[in-house]
Amino acid sequence: MNKISSRKLVSFSGSCPINCKHCYTFEFAQRKTKSDADEIEDIISGLGDGESFDVIYVSHDRENFIDENAGINLVEALYYTQKKHIFIITRKTLSNTCINRLAQVSEKMKGDGLLLAVAISIPANKSYFITEDTSCIASPEARCDCIRRLHNAGIKTIFLARPLFPDNIIPVDEITRMIIDNTSYIDAVVSSGLAVNPAILKRLQMEDYSFNYLSGNNAEFLIGSEVNNIRYIDVKHELEKIQECCKTCTIPFATHSMQALNILLEKI
Repeated sequence: MNKISSRKLVSFSGSCPINCKHCYTFEFAQRKTKSDADEIEDIISGLGDGESFDVIYVSHDRENFIDENAGINLVEALYYTQKKHIFIITRKTLSNTCINRLAQVSEKMKGDGLLLAVAISIPANKSYFITEDTSCIASPEARCDCIRRLHNAGIKTIFLARPLFPDNIIPVDEITRMIIDNTSYIDAVVSSGLAVNPAILKRLQMEDYSFNYLSGNNAEFLIGSEVNNIRYIDVKHELEKIQECCKTCTIPFATHSMQALNILLEKI
């Protein structure tokens, strides 16, 4: 089976109502000319002949399952027209109706040797208010429940512990405890550090001098995105703790989603 090596990112346009404080997409010029339902055709046509990529990330400008019906319609259209692996990233807690439709797509894709994986992004448990707007987003407990329901429906799941903060800001055991409690339902864990620029730090109400930063541009984490003055916070110690937890739980761990997708691809 060929390894996944290149990706295309797609999403509906317009501002994201979930309003996460850390999110770099606020740096993009927002556009919204059509409804989500009417925009699907434009997204499909924008992918071209598909020769330059082998996986489609349903994740970029905003949360794509605000309107669940439009979100699953997009996934179905991507599968039927592109016949590529599909990776969904969401912070929503999806309804059983939506999950059942995703499961139907997943089964058809498996028949074609293709992977459908869903990552639920959960950066913290008790401290999620630091990075997310709690008035707009499902609780970590509800998102863990979504992971369980996705897994029980036969869909490959990724626990996305991102963005990861230094332990003194968000204790890493808030993440490892959720992984331990949901081990049976998690097919892989992906985690990487917070990316910031002055605008993101301002939304988080944090100071530049509060962090140590990685050297280099680490551009592989923001493929398809152009964000000014972006820097990655050094969370090597915290990543080691999550990796050790995953080793104990026998769950694959990766710092980039494509690494995890290739592990899951071997299991379909």
